Amino acid sequence: MSPIDMLTELDALVIIVPHLPYLEKPMNDLMAMLKKDGIFIDVKSAFDLKKMPELIRYWSL
Repeated sequence: MSPIDMLTELDALVIIVPHLPYLEKPMNDLMAMLKKDGIFIDVKSAFDLKKMPELIRYWSL
């Protein structure tokens, strides 16, 4: 596994289990990990959709 701060230029960021290091990160930091057209997948719906930037594709269950 890579340290969270080394993840960049991702096609998708898939959060399957909402572990504290991801929940505590500012949303802008999480979005900075993605490519311009990246997808943020939040399997457990742990993140607030209202805080998602409009240009990010967001999927949740």
